[in-house]
Amino acid sequence: YTRLFVAASDVYKRQAYDGNLLYVTSRQSLFIIDCHSGEVIVRKELPFNVQVNSTPLVTDKLIVFGTQTDGLVALDRETFEVRWKARTSPALVYTAPYSRHPAATVETSPLLIGDTIYFGASDGIIYGIDKESGQTRWKHKTGAPLFSTLSTNGNMIFATDFGGNVYAFKCNEFSSCLLVAFE
Repeated sequence: YTRLFVAASDVYKRQAYDGNLLYVTSRQSLFIIDCHSGEVIVRKELPFNVQVNSTPLVTDKLIVFGTQTDGLVALDRETFEVRWKARTSPALVYTAPYSRHPAATVETSPLLIGDTIYFGASDGIIYGIDKESGQTRWKHKTGAPLFSTLSTNGNMIFATDFGGNVYAFKCNEFSSCLLVAFE
């Protein structure tokens, strides 16, 4: 029996479920916990800080989440090694503890549509990246940080920025998105 001490705020903000497993990021670690027994299956120390509000995206091959300093990161689901990092520009506002320039903070949770992962960042840019390589396919500059996770209804993506603006994008099969509404 192993006791796991994870701050309650970390579990509340950063958990994802896949089957009987709970995926949690906390400080500089990824935990995978058996939901039935409470046993820690994996504790992976990370070379970067994850004190952000990003909930992990769990796919068949990857675990993807935002970081305090390295943008969006994908770990291999079998080896837990870093597969890619999608670096963002420096944050416009520093929200994560002890962060400073040039922190590339991603507070939002990644959203998977087809083979593209979309997310907003603290640099004021909405990104669409290739899920396999982490390469940027598309981006849109809002001018204000994004702290809330994007949402979708299929081929539309909706976003809000810290300035109170609301965006709607229509995306095609080539992972390119066109701004169709802005308020």
